[in-house]
Amino acid sequence: MRLIKKNFNKFDDLNILILGLIYKNWIDTLRGSYSLEIASKLSKICGSIYLYDPKINKVQNKLSKNTLLKNKLLGLENVGIIISTW
Repeated sequence: MRLIKKNFNKFDDLNILILGLIYKNWIDTLRGSYSLEIASKLSKICGSIYLYDPKINKVQNKLSKNTLLKNKLLGLENVGIIISTW
């Protein structure tokens, strides 16, 4: 969050892609997912938050209205920051 605030002047139209939601390769649960924690915090100050993990088809906890789970990476436009937990 600090780096984003330091390097970007305007946040409300900043779109962010977060790659990797699960924290262990052999588990398909999102419990304890640091990526979802980051997405939740960023969704309060940024435009759209896109989440992607090929092992996850559905996010069970409620995402904010500007946070979207994507099942493919094609077609994403105007992404200013990519965060990867892989």
